[in-house]
Amino acid sequence: MTAQSSPQESAQTYAFEQYNEQSGGSFMGFMTGGISTITAAVKSIAAANEAGALAADPHAIDSAIKKLDDFQVVLQKIATRARVLGTKTPLGGGYAEQVSKVNEEVGLLAQNAVIPDLVKAIEALKVEIEKSRKSYQAVEEGQSTTFNKL
Repeated sequence: MTAQSSPQESAQTYAFEQYNEQSGGSFMGFMTGGISTITAAVKSIAAANEAGALAADPHAIDSAIKKLDDFQVVLQKIATRARVLGTKTPLGGGYAEQVSKVNEEVGLLAQNAVIPDLVKAIEALKVEIEKSRKSYQAVEEGQSTTFNKL
């Protein structure tokens, strides 16, 4: 965070730092960092929508929603692979057993927490982005009405 940070950037940074502190350490922070970033974006967009400060072009919104839909398709593929990774694999004893256990834990974490949380966060982000479309339409209608009165 720089000395020139906006209040919004400061709030996002604070939210991100708090989430990482509560996430259970650097490994969990790595696994769940995307969720906190999307959650911070949702909060930022929601605040801008509520303040009437965000009115996005419908084409930009369509593009953003498409990218988020594409991301969800990728998450479905990752979930399939996480199920395989989360399966107990007898690799032998000692170090191989430890690797197997870590793989299983990572797969289960991705499958049961990270991916479902990302999907929920993406859905919330899409809802807030759609709200900005309505705000844009309201601004356009207001300007059209004003122009027609001239």
